[in-house]
Amino acid sequence: MSESRSGALAVAGLIPAIGYIRVSMMLEEKISPAIQRDSIESYAARRGYYIPPGMWPEGGWIEDLDVSGRTFQRKIMDAIAQVEKGTSKAILVWKYSRFGRNRTGNQLNLARVEAAGGELISSTEEVDARTAVGKLTRGVLMEIAAFESDRAGESWADAYQNRVARGLPPYGRAYFGYIRRGRMPHPLSPTHTLRDPSDGEERYEPDMESGAAEMHAELYETWVVDQNFASLARELNRRGFRTSGGLLWSAETVLQLMDRGFAAGLIRIHDPECACRRPSRCPRKVFRPGAHEALISPELWAKYQALRAGRVIRRVRSVHHYVSFITCWHCGGGMHLLQHSASFFCGSRARHDEEVCGSRHVPKRAVDEAVVSVLRGWAPEIEAAAAAVTVEPAQREKDVRRLTKEVERVAADLDHQTLLLTRRLIPEDSYLRTRDALLAEQQRFRESLRQLEVDSEETRISHHAARQVMDGLVAEWPSLGVLERRSLLMQVIERVAVEKPSYEQAWLWIYPTFEGEAKRVRLGGKAQLERTTETVLRMLTDAGGRSLGAGELRSAVGVSQPTFGRAMQDLMSLGVVAREGKGPITRYRLLKPMPAQPTLDAVKTEIVRALVEARGESLGARELRVRVGATLPTFGRAVMVLAAEDVLAREGKGKSSRYRLAHKASRIAGQKRL
Repeated sequence: MSESRSGALAVAGLIPAIGYIRVSMMLEEKISPAIQRDSIESYAARRGYYIPPGMWPEGGWIEDLDVSGRTFQRKIMDAIAQVEKGTSKAILVWKYSRFGRNRTGNQLNLARVEAAGGELISSTEEVDARTAVGKLTRGVLMEIAAFESDRAGESWADAYQNRVARGLPPYGRAYFGYIRRGRMPHPLSPTHTLRDPSDGEERYEPDMESGAAEMHAELYETWVVDQNFASLARELNRRGFRTSGGLLWSAETVLQLMDRGFAAGLIRIHDPECACRRPSRCPRKVFRPGAHEALISPELWAKYQALRAGRVIRRVRSVHHYVSFITCWHCGGGMHLLQHSASFFCGSRARHDEEVCGSRHVPKRAVDEAVVSVLRGWAPEIEAAAAAVTVEPAQREKDVRRLTKEVERVAADLDHQTLLLTRRLIPEDSYLRTRDALLAEQQRFRESLRQLEVDSEETRISHHAARQVMDGLVAEWPSLGVLERRSLLMQVIERVAVEKPSYEQAWLWIYPTFEGEAKRVRLGGKAQLERTTETVLRMLTDAGGRSLGAGELRSAVGVSQPTFGRAMQDLMSLGVVAREGKGPITRYRLLKPMPAQPTLDAVKTEIVRALVEARGESLGARELRVRVGATLPTFGRAVMVLAAEDVLAREGKGKSSRYRLAHKASRIAGQKRL
């Protein structure tokens, strides 16, 4: 309400006011806003108050719907501010309890209103607060409102503890994947329920009929692999599932659902030992066993919690199986996948606004080859580690005996303190302090003893499981999808780190999840491919026309079979080398000397010329490379540079890759022809 309107109303003899309506969260206090508005309007008409039509801030009506009166974090503060500015002279409410039920808040905010020359008026409790009796009456009414709030709070606390003791969620809401039994809708409030005598006690049963229970369990199984809440939300919406409020799922609502732990047979409550006054917003939560049936195993829930505690949530879909655990060995940051070149690069530029680590590119294919080779060679070490665990019980047994004695000692001390108390040799408060300290100490020893036994068993089992996972990965690697491959890798590999001190050298560090040493493996990249080509040509030239076996050549070069195969395929495509035989008897001989290789700039020029002559048509990668007459490493670097400069675009992947001029380059080439 503007000051000019306030002045005009004063001249007309009307008192500018604000009508405040609050609907309580308590069911018995849910008085309709229409009833409150009618009562306030009737009073304003009788007493000469004017409330501008419409809602705040355009009008003079302010509503707080389904809001507790025990807090003043409400729109009532806007009404008080208008009184302090002088644009309104009164706040009209249906009852004084609508203003608030907090004793301290009522006194402070009422003092603000009266200090500004305003007044608080109840349309159904007419008292003259300008008199001593009126102030007393208003104070009594507000005290009664606060008392009713305290009584309701105590009743709710009793109901809260009762539900937790029975294994029921304290707030009695609907939970995705479950059907709430023993309750029926409240006839007066769609958001509340009543006990249904015909359906037995309140309980939660898995919703198998709609498939929600199975879907809820699937969320955890998928997340521990992909760690992507956004993709889970999309899948829920695609299958037609909605939240308990009938809304579409989002990454945030899926996160809240899974963190609640209801599917693990648990209920999450505010920590009873926390003394804060805002339990609903307090981050200190603890889990208690629930009475409902769990949808997931304790092991899956523990794994989910461990990953949530130790990993940052990603908002994008997994595009490769090393997401979140391939790092740069030099700076420790994550490495990202370049889709167009199928290679990993250090993301230091994005993190530090500068390229801290320089240009550290490694082909994804080389990383895969290194990982598979390490997994294949780790099996003997796994068996040795598992055997070492089974023959190393001496130290563990010694620790078990020590901790057991400590537990027995603390128990004896507790008995002694109890005896002193019964004989009245020590005061009760001293006994209680000593008892609590001894119980805490005893609990620590028991936990250490339990963890020692669990660790030994988990270590033995993890080595055995790791061997099985490795065998499966090596055997099924080509046929596994991204999620399946990543799920298995995470069970045996903690992380991988790329070390690349120069263009010619690159290594991969592979760190296991089990007890074992990290492996450092040489990566086969384009630089290694060039060295392989040079070494093979030199050996075949020195052979004087004789053919050499593939095994002899590869042993001399010292590279993996895939790297050696790509080098020989490259030489054969250029017509420099011929292959004789297949399999173990494969041999190679030199057909002609290797032609002088053009420079990188010359290769780039020839690629562009060939694509311009194609007049918009795409050319296969192999056809284009043969026309240019370049080796695979040089051709690959030239293509990568041209793609980064938006000169050419690639279609397809691998052997089916084709290249064409990008739109911008095609337009420029067309203008030059004209």
